[in-house]
Amino acid sequence: MDIRHYFLELLDKYVEGTLLPEEEREFALMLQNRSYHEWLSVEILDKLEMDPVGLKKIPEERTAEILSAILKSEPTTGLLPLTADTESAVNHRSPFPLRSTWLRYAAMILLLAGAATVLYLRHQSPKKEMAHVPSKVQPDILPGGNKATLTLSDGSTIVLDSAANGSLASQGGLKIIKRDAGMLAYEGRNTGGEQLYNKVSTPKGGQYQLILPDGTKVWLNAASSVRFPTAFTGHRTIEISGESYLEVAPDHNRPFFVKTRGTTIQVLGTSFNVNAYADEVADKISLLEGSVKIGSTVLKPGQAYRSGKVMAADLEQDLAWKNGVFNFDNKPFEEAMRQLARWYDIQVVYERPVREIQFGGTFKRNLPLSEVLHFLEGVGLRYRLEANNRLVILNN
Repeated sequence: MDIRHYFLELLDKYVEGTLLPEEEREFALMLQNRSYHEWLSVEILDKLEMDPVGLKKIPEERTAEILSAILKSEPTTGLLPLTADTESAVNHRSPFPLRSTWLRYAAMILLLAGAATVLYLRHQSPKKEMAHVPSKVQPDILPGGNKATLTLSDGSTIVLDSAANGSLASQGGLKIIKRDAGMLAYEGRNTGGEQLYNKVSTPKGGQYQLILPDGTKVWLNAASSVRFPTAFTGHRTIEISGESYLEVAPDHNRPFFVKTRGTTIQVLGTSFNVNAYADEVADKISLLEGSVKIGSTVLKPGQAYRSGKVMAADLEQDLAWKNGVFNFDNKPFEEAMRQLARWYDIQVVYERPVREIQFGGTFKRNLPLSEVLHFLEGVGLRYRLEANNRLVILNN
């Protein structure tokens, strides 16, 4: 069961007043668990973002009053707990007694008011926001971007993210062109002669795209590389480390091979993802379209291969990085942390072994680390961010 989907389903029923008694008890228990508060906040803020007119109805002085009321209630979300004590407290403050149905709506109104306050303050001018920022704040860690290094056949290197667009070098008669939006391409016709090899590498916190001499498109994730000849003769073979997504140019006369640390993949005009990080348990190949062959095993679209086994691929999750998001639904916690470490160029260490937790969620890769750490709080973990981009996961 997708626990996040179930929680949001209960939230919708809560607003509509259609929760069954058993569901109401379960929802109340969920709300007492801080692990669900991040999902609750995101859902409410998303709904309020769709109603900018409503935000303008909240005067600035009123937001302070609302915020004060919220801080006196539930400390994390501002949601009134559904208990007899809460009903008594609400009735005491109100000239009209509230029945349980009205209590639910009173709780939701207070929650919405709290979210609206946060959203209203978010929309204030930068000058007013800066007035409340402490004088000494640790700089936030920004997400990765288009960063890569090109290594030519003679060992010389070109830092692609700082190089100007246009012609960068020539290899065997081919021109190496840097295009807009972080894209490298090879143009022209190879003159033959000695076999030359180039390599494109991304650091932690980097990603890049390139078009190989045969027209194959390659997307590189953080801390990844691809090594390839500047001219393909007879067959096309490249070497990959880290993670890459490929759209291979069809050429039935020249089969295409991808080599990783322990796997050789034969492909024919296909699109697929290769996760071959050295710190992962095993290589994983996920096929979007076409066909690939690993040993004697042939994959069909929608299948994945890992540790000698064929399984159904979660393409939305496997290709999330290429589409600019993190998808951590049912992802092992430490594997998710490795993804964050590569993208934000941080070191993740554990105070003690991490307990098994229900992990999930999808968010964009263009968020600063501080917003991602709020997500960590939402799954009930504690952490400490130290100097030199060292993130310590504390024992719960």
